[in-house]
Amino acid sequence: MALYLICAEPYSYFMFNDGYGVDNGRSMIWMKDIPEYQYPLGAPIGEATQEGYVYKRAFRHAKVTVDIKQETAEIIWREL
Repeated sequence: MALYLICAEPYSYFMFNDGYGVDNGRSMIWMKDIPEYQYPLGAPIGEATQEGYVYKRAFRHAKVTVDIKQETAEIIWREL
């Protein structure tokens, strides 16, 4: 989700997916409530910034950081 938010543009859409099959209980997220979907995000404050392998982007209600080299991501949601 964090990587998507770094790259998102107008009319972009996001959906969690762990594969195409939902049979035999193999899908871990099929029909699950994803808590992050309930958090307000708001409009982006601006474009993503890059410093080395670290990308950051601020939204009205969240700050997103993705480190490509370390393979880490973080979304910090602002309290309302």
